[in-house]
Amino acid sequence: SIEMGKGIYGAQAAARYKFHTTAAKLSAGQCALIAATLPNPIRFDSAHPSSYILKRQGQILRLMKLVAKFPPEKTAVSKKKKEINSFCRCNKKEYSLHLQKAYQ
Repeated sequence: SIEMGKGIYGAQAAARYKFHTTAAKLSAGQCALIAATLPNPIRFDSAHPSSYILKRQGQILRLMKLVAKFPPEKTAVSKKKKEINSFCRCNKKEYSLHLQKAYQ
C-alpha cells in the first residue's frame, strides 16, 4: 500500500479520511484527485487540492473516459449472448467457431 497521508495507507483509508466514504463509493472525480496526488500524496493533498492537482485531475478524468469499463455492463454482455444464440439457431455448424471469436 501507498502512504496517502500520515498513517493513512491504501485507497480505502484515503477514501475514509479525505472524503468520508468508502473506496467503492468514491466518485470518478474523487478517484482522479487521489490518483493526481501520486507519486507524492503526502506533499499533494487530495482533500485540499492545489491548482496543479486540479489540472492533473482533469487530465486523469479525460484519460478515464478512454478506458472501457470493467467488468462490462450487463446490457453489453446480454446483447452479445443474444447475438450468439441467434447465430447458433441459424448456423449450428459454426457454433463453436463463433463462440471463440465472440469472447476473444
